[in-house]
Amino acid sequence: MMNIQDQLAKKISDELNLEEEQYEIIRYGAFVIMQISLCIIAVAVFGLLFGVMLQALIVSFSTSILRQYSGGTHASRPGSCAVIGTVVSVGLALFMKYIGNFMNVNTILIVDGISFLIAFYIINKYAPVDSKAKPIKSEAKRKKMRKRSFIIAATYLILSIVFLLSYQFTNNVDFYIFVLDISGGMLFQVFSLTIIGRSVLAKIDQGLTRVMYRR
Repeated sequence: MMNIQDQLAKKISDELNLEEEQYEIIRYGAFVIMQISLCIIAVAVFGLLFGVMLQALIVSFSTSILRQYSGGTHASRPGSCAVIGTVVSVGLALFMKYIGNFMNVNTILIVDGISFLIAFYIINKYAPVDSKAKPIKSEAKRKKMRKRSFIIAATYLILSIVFLLSYQFTNNVDFYIFVLDISGGMLFQVFSLTIIGRSVLAKIDQGLTRVMYRR
């Protein structure tokens, strides 16, 4: 029985009279779009249930955007990926909201500064981390991906500064919680680049796979 992405890819291929190779490209594209949509919806729904929807989405996007170029461990199944992403995003959002109650702007500046120093160090040392399915064979591509990882992290730094300035002008504490959310998502992603991070996530993935897909 065909799943949704297969049906969609077949319909498009039949309409446009495409070859098998083009069908596979469309099928993979449909799978990626559906996977991303599922993850975003799951994070939004559970974030809403726990009262941290926006914060959880910030954590999720901070992680996933940097991941596009820095690489890291991939879950073996789409379901495992969605579960890990949702738990991490909502969990970190709740944690950042909690600790934000005990922090002031000066403390956040120190924490944020240390977070970015750690992130830049790990990106420089490990990024990009490839996978067996998609090995990076070209050194030029590796350098390009590392450079883009630095650019994304630098963009996060600029956004954090903007949020802190917004807090200074509005006194809205949500803005400095957003700063913590960005740092949390970024740190989780760079942690996944390290040897320890890859090992931990691989074990979590194995455990989820056994639980979710056992027959």
